[in-house]
Amino acid sequence: MSTTSLQPFFDLTVQGTQILSALCQLLEEEKTVLSAFSATALEDLVARKNSKILAFEANIDARNTLIATLGYSPDLAGIEALRSTLPERQASLIGQAWDNLAAQLKHASALNKRNERIVVRNQKNLDQILAIMRGQVNKNAIYNQAGSKGNYSAQNRLGKA
Repeated sequence: MSTTSLQPFFDLTVQGTQILSALCQLLEEEKTVLSAFSATALEDLVARKNSKILAFEANIDARNTLIATLGYSPDLAGIEALRSTLPERQASLIGQAWDNLAAQLKHASALNKRNERIVVRNQKNLDQILAIMRGQVNKNAIYNQAGSKGNYSAQNRLGKA
């Protein structure tokens, strides 16, 4: 297999890493915006985030198509099979680019989960504020394993009987 036939795959892998890096920067910015409760800034950020996600999706599709045309499956096993057929230097370069992509994807996932926790916490805080403003006493709110409120008021009634 020639170096020129692998160059587009290598380039797409590096490009994917760059897209994810930009997405991680947006996720860091999103944390700040979520903490500031700025709806307009959040709308703009979500639009930019969606743009990066769509770009990464296109990158994945292009990479998968390219690796399939080379005769390998578009998964980790296919990448490993491709690397095993390459000279050591090329295998090392492709492997390093792939490892960087995987690490950046893992980092983006962790940042996204962190921001999701912030959103859930903000939602809970807003629910409490709204309950106070409505004059509702919310003593029966117990959270389940997923972090959402369960309705346990029936248990109190049985205890009062």
